[in-house]
Amino acid sequence: MNETRTPGYATLNLTSDYTLTRKRALHIFSVSISNAGDRIYRNHSSLIKHFAPEMGRGVRFAYTVRFF
Repeated sequence: MNETRTPGYATLNLTSDYTLTRKRALHIFSVSISNAGDRIYRNHSSLIKHFAPEMGRGVRFAYTVRFF
């Protein structure tokens, strides 16, 4: 096999949701943080692991309304 070794890694991903219930709808507020420690790591199965590491820290805010 021509595979190269890739060191192990661990990342911290956090997610939090808050749901506000109203008469005919749910309002959902979410925040997600991926790779909170901003670790540099490479995915073993990636074809471009020698050129580009995986994504660094990311934050996502979301608002969802569900009607019923």
